[in-house]
Amino acid sequence: MKRIFILFLWSLIIFGCGGSANNNGIEYQADTETPEQNIDNSSIVKASATFTESTPEVIILDPPSTQEIVGSGGIPISLVIPGSEGSICLPLDNLIQKGIVTSVTDGDTINVNIEGTVYPVRYIGIDTPERGDLLSQEATTANELLVTGKTVYLVKDVSETDRYDRLLRYVIVDDIFVNYDLVLQGYAKETDYPPDTACESTFTEAENIAKANAVGLWAVIPTPIPTSDGSGGGAVVIIDYIFYDGVVKQVESDEYAVIKNTGSSPVNLSGWRLNAGAPGQDFYFPSHTLNPGESCRVYTNESHPETCGFSFGEESAIWANSGDCGHLYDNTGVEVDEYCY
Repeated sequence: MKRIFILFLWSLIIFGCGGSANNNGIEYQADTETPEQNIDNSSIVKASATFTESTPEVIILDPPSTQEIVGSGGIPISLVIPGSEGSICLPLDNLIQKGIVTSVTDGDTINVNIEGTVYPVRYIGIDTPERGDLLSQEATTANELLVTGKTVYLVKDVSETDRYDRLLRYVIVDDIFVNYDLVLQGYAKETDYPPDTACESTFTEAENIAKANAVGLWAVIPTPIPTSDGSGGGAVVIIDYIFYDGVVKQVESDEYAVIKNTGSSPVNLSGWRLNAGAPGQDFYFPSHTLNPGESCRVYTNESHPETCGFSFGEESAIWANSGDCGHLYDNTGVEVDEYCY
C-alpha cells in the first residue's frame, strides 16, 4: 500500500512537469504569431500611406481644361474675350500678350507697355482716317475712350510687325474687340493687309452694318449741284495738314501733305499744283474730283490708292523738319492756300 502511494505521487510529479513544458511551448507559439501579425499590420498601414500620398499628385498633374486656357501666352478666355462681339475669328492659338495702353496715336495705332517696355501697336485689318482727313479726330477720340490707360490683350495673326516696326495685333479691352468695334461704329474701314486676314470677313460684315446704319464714315453727305464749270460756287480747297517727319529712315518717303475740300461743292483738281516750298518741288494733279469733306494725300515717294494714290516721286525728303511751307495753286495758277509749320 505504501509502495502504491509512492508510485502515485511519482506519477503526479512526472505529469505536472510535462504539462508545464507544453504550456511554455504554447506561449512561445503565441509570441511568434504576434510579431507576424504586427508585420502584416505594418505592411497594410504602409500601403495605405502610399495611396494617400499619391492622390494629390494626380490632382496636380491633371491638365487644365482647354476651355479655360488659350494661346501660347496662356491667357484665360474669360479675361480675353468674355463674349466679345465679332471675336470668333481671332486666331487664339497664336501669341497673346497682356499690356497697358500708355497713349493713343490715332484711330488705329496705340502705344502699349508690355512687361516694362513700350511698343507701338497697329490694329490689324482696319484703317481709320489719318490726321487731317474727315472724321480723323472723331476716330482718335473713339479709340481713346476705348483703350486709354486700360489693360489690353494683344492677339497676333501672322506678321509680328509692319515696316515701321509697329506690332500688328488684334486688340481686346474689357469685353470689347476694339478692331471690330471701330469698324462697327463707322470710324474705320475694313482693309486687307495680307497675310494677316483671319478676321477679314468679320470686319467686312461690321462695315456693311455701319453702312446700313449710315454712321461715321458712311453718314449721308448731301451732294451739292455743281455750277456750269463743274467746280461749284462754294468750293474751298486747302492744305489741311503736312506730315513732315517721316518714319522711313533717311529718305522719309512716307511724308505727305493733305489736300481737303472744306466747301460745299465738288472740285476737279486737274491742272492744280502743290509746291513743297522750293523751286521744282511740284506735284501736278491729274483729273480727280474732290467732293465736299473729302481729302487726298500727296506722298513724297509712296502710292496709297486708298488716299488717292498721289506722289511727288522724290527719292529724298522734301518737307524740312525744321520748318517749311506748302503752296497750293489752282488750274489758273492762282495760289489758293499756304500752309506753314
